[in-house]
Amino acid sequence: DPKNKTALALLKEIKKEKAEAPKREKERKIRLLTARTYRLIRRKKYDEASVAIDKILKTDPKNKTVNRMLDEIKRGKEIDKKERARRKKEAAAKEREMNIRKLTRNVRGLIKNEKYEEAITETDKIIELDSNEKIAKVLLKEIKKAQKRSEAEKKKRSSEERRKRINGLE
Repeated sequence: DPKNKTALALLKEIKKEKAEAPKREKERKIRLLTARTYRLIRRKKYDEASVAIDKILKTDPKNKTVNRMLDEIKRGKEIDKKERARRKKEAAAKEREMNIRKLTRNVRGLIKNEKYEEAITETDKIIELDSNEKIAKVLLKEIKKAQKRSEAEKKKRSSEERRKRINGLE
């Protein structure tokens, strides 16, 4: 019946629902994309989050949440950059420390084998790695002390050998 008020009201409601369906679908899509974007930001997947933001803007160019998400991405990238720089600096310091230890062992071995010039060269490498490294100063003192001791022992042996030769001639 074309004049049935109930039927007309239902028909009007159906048409209204049908007309609003694309709008609701668009809102649903934006909610899903927004949730996905926030998950990506929390996981520090900033490039993927930026792609998701582009999809939101294609669906809703006037979306107000996008600026907040872009700010979070920017802050997250800055924090990550600082963290990477800190880790890199720590790794470099660790590597420098390991190199200094290795060089220190080498220098002590060279001193033991009376290779003083090589020991000084290796000590200079320690100073190049860290000019404030106290061990370099200690090593240089050890080298000088060992050199003096070695020279004294050589003189002593030399004079003993001369004495033996002189005594052998008498």
